[in-house]
Amino acid sequence: MRSELPARFRVSTEKLIPVNHPEMSKAKIDKYVNSKPDWAQALLTQIRSAILKGNPHIVEDWKWGGPAFTQNGIVCMLWGFKAHVSITFYHGALLTATTDKFDPCDDENQYNRAIRFAQGDKVPAREIAKLVKLASENNDDGIAPKKKAAKKKVAALSSDFAKELKKNRKAATFFTGLAPSYKTLYTDWISSAKREATKKNRIERALARLKDGHNQPYC
Repeated sequence: MRSELPARFRVSTEKLIPVNHPEMSKAKIDKYVNSKPDWAQALLTQIRSAILKGNPHIVEDWKWGGPAFTQNGIVCMLWGFKAHVSITFYHGALLTATTDKFDPCDDENQYNRAIRFAQGDKVPAREIAKLVKLASENNDDGIAPKKKAAKKKVAALSSDFAKELKKNRKAATFFTGLAPSYKTLYTDWISSAKREATKKNRIERALARLKDGHNQPYC
């Protein structure tokens, strides 16, 4: 009679599910929702249903420690906080013309838009479904918000340099037309002088080069 193998040699017949499998993400979302107070669970469940109705093919995922819903990129995310829950649209800035319920996110997430719900609030399921559909279509079409070009700051003119520029119209006109990066070359070069004599010499040289149409104070 064959004796039973020790546990370490037994082969499990249970189906193994990869960590990144959609079913694992769904289970995480279920656990996340169920960990919240009853009022928050109800709101999150209603929002989740609206998301799935807006796009039945959307993928339930898990990103940054929270429920994410993706299709060719993140469409939206769900969050449950102490006093409210929210749905955050990753590129919600593209959807602002279709709803007045969005709250802007912080400056680091300038393209995100969120709708927040407190205890007792009603979930506008149809509107959320519509927004999810539009956001999914934007992802499919590769439409994303245009990034705003960062404004380049120009170092402040020293009072001495500003005074001399006023006396030299040609130099001042050329300096005004320079790109911010070239203006900074001049202002930084002058302000970095440690001695007054060096600073005075640099201002004189800067004025001469500006009159001659040079975009840099040195070769």
